Amino acid sequence: LPRPALIAALRAGVQPDRLGPLLEALGLEGMQGVARQDALRVRTLGPFRVWRGGQEVDRKTWGRKIALQLFHLLVVHRGDQLPKSRIIDMLWPDLDPGVADGTFRVALNALNQALEPDRQSGQEPRHIARQGTAYALRLGDDLTLDVAEFERLLDAAGVMEAAIARAQRDVGHG
Repeated sequence: LPRPALIAALRAGVQPDRLGPLLEALGLEGMQGVARQDALRVRTLGPFRVWRGGQEVDRKTWGRKIALQLFHLLVVHRGDQLPKSRIIDMLWPDLDPGVADGTFRVALNALNQALEPDRQSGQEPRHIARQGTAYALRLGDDLTLDVAEFERLLDAAGVMEAAIARAQRDVGHG
C-alpha cells in the first residue's frame, strides 16, 4: 500500500494495530512505521508545519513557544546529538544557568507532549532521543522531513548530471 492509502485508512478510522497484520499479509511489514498514528511529517520549506498521523499539529498543541523553538533547533541539527548546555546556549544565551535549565526542561516536556500526547509517563519518547545529557531528533521511518527529501533529490540530480556529462564525453570521443 502506498503511503497515501495508509493515511487514508487511518483517517477512515482503521486502527493502527489492525494495519500491521494487513501489511504483513501483503508482504509490506517494513511500512508499519508509516501506519502509526504518531508518525511525523515536517515541512520546513515554506511555512513550518508538522503533521502527526495525518493531523496537523496546530500552534495551540505546541503549548509553549519554547517547545517549538527546541523542535526547530533539533530539526536544523538533525542527525546530531546536541548537549543540553549547547542547546541552552543557542536558544536562551542570556538566561541565568538555573533558569535556563528549568526552561529547557519545560520546553522538552512541552515538545514531547506536542509530538506524543498519548505517551505514558516514564515511557521513552519516540521522536526525541536522549543520550546522557545530549538530545537529538530520532530519525527513522516514522519521521518525514521535506528538507531531507529535497536534499536527497538534489544529490540524485547531481549524480544524474555527472552521468549525463560522462555519457556526453564518451559519445564525443567515440
